[in-house]
Amino acid sequence: CIKETLRLVPPAAGVARGAKGDQILGGKWRIADKEQVMIGIMALHYNEKLWGSDAKEFRPERWANGPPHKYAFLPFASGPRACTGREFTIVEQKITFVKLLQNFDFRRPANVQPEEGYTTVKRSEQLYPPFIDMDVEFKKVTAFVGLFSAFELLERKR
Repeated sequence: CIKETLRLVPPAAGVARGAKGDQILGGKWRIADKEQVMIGIMALHYNEKLWGSDAKEFRPERWANGPPHKYAFLPFASGPRACTGREFTIVEQKITFVKLLQNFDFRRPANVQPEEGYTTVKRSEQLYPPFIDMDVEFKKVTAFVGLFSAFELLERKR
């Protein structure tokens, strides 16, 4: 579930890298030495050629055999300049989810007021990725994919 969530909602929409020496990218594009190249992580993670016609859908089972290509999944970038906190955040997410799901059920309140700088996007109005199967609050201006949704925590009956 965590990998599929990071595929659909990566922490950053893209990363920039500088070429080391003159390159021919994909046998088509000439990249000069030190030229910057932008890698669109969102575009990569929603690419139907890599992920199939259901690339916009949340399907954790697609990870049963790993990613379809070595570089198809880059939520934290790759190589020596990748995010140094990637391992920590994965462990932190797993522990948090287990503890929350052991003790609570979640429900979105009927009336959610977006925080300053955010706007509510209804499920039916979502035109661009990430596609979330509920109403969510998106940050209006950010370098990162800023979204949140308010939840009521309902204590589980034991």
